[in-house]
Amino acid sequence: MWEYLAYLTLLCDLRRESSVLELGCGHGRTARGLLGYLRSPGRYSGLDVDRVRVEDAQARIQSRQQAFQFIWADVYNAHYNPCGSTPAASYRFPLPDEAFDVLYAASLFTHLLPDETRNYFHESRRVLKPGGKCLFSVFLLDHYRGPGTTVSPLYEFTHPFLGHPGVAVRDLAHPDALIGYSLEKITSIAEDAGLRLLRVIPGLWSESPGLAVNEQDLILVCRGE
Repeated sequence: MWEYLAYLTLLCDLRRESSVLELGCGHGRTARGLLGYLRSPGRYSGLDVDRVRVEDAQARIQSRQQAFQFIWADVYNAHYNPCGSTPAASYRFPLPDEAFDVLYAASLFTHLLPDETRNYFHESRRVLKPGGKCLFSVFLLDHYRGPGTTVSPLYEFTHPFLGHPGVAVRDLAHPDALIGYSLEKITSIAEDAGLRLLRVIPGLWSESPGLAVNEQDLILVCRGE
């Protein structure tokens, strides 16, 4: 739970008084690391499609910490919300414009298809304050060197996603099970949303030489003034 606290403070300049939004918050796994850090007017909001996990976080954390809010996103997801009312590609975050200093997502964009990723980047930019930063974990295909080269067969991207150059998946029958983007593609999506790529931090998954930090690759983007 301390991992993302370290990332957000060191990479995103998260202050104790900052407002932070997590996409794909689950039951509050990473949010727990922020409990002792944020101070008023600092606050945390989390969005997730899994209603059971959100309700668990509301009961365990939100009920005791007024500065922490967990919101169920009624978005269709074949695994976690098969009866969801809204497609991820058109979902609007139920949050006001320019409300957050920092935004992050741990292992969310590794499961979102291109149109969904594009929409979530646009929505991220909308709710981010000018100069705010986002930290997203992704699988960058630039670091993929083929079958048998990763830490696990689960992290293989052998199938190009038709109609979307720079995108590949592990399983064509279930493309959202695991999806990877080229750096060029993810940069283009970010720029189209009004976000600027600041830094790429390689992950452990690809077994690439040199620096590796998180299990997945991390990208740091910001909203211009």
